[in-house]
Amino acid sequence: MICIFIGCSPFLSDSDIEIRPFDPPLSEDQMVDVLSQIHVAEGATQIIAQPERDSLTAYYYVAIFEMTNIDERDFQKSLQVYLAHPEKMEALYARVSTKVEDMNKPPGQKKEK
Repeated sequence: MICIFIGCSPFLSDSDIEIRPFDPPLSEDQMVDVLSQIHVAEGATQIIAQPERDSLTAYYYVAIFEMTNIDERDFQKSLQVYLAHPEKMEALYARVSTKVEDMNKPPGQKKEK
């Protein structure tokens, strides 16, 4: 019976899908900070060959979570909540994009916090 239900799930209408509440463990500001740093770290490692890139990226992730005092599990849970709400995710990434652009500007051209 479970297999049949899962097999039919593509045919469910939007009204049949349970709407998850929007209640991420992390604030939007915390998510913007972490995601911005992750984007910079990912970009910085693109010039490094595998498997060193994976090791360095893993190190950066640990450092980012330590610097921001954010638990990686809370980040992952929050990310899942945002992914379940595309309009919120789009707004979040707009802020992340703006912050990353600002981080890449010379010091005199950065926005004031």
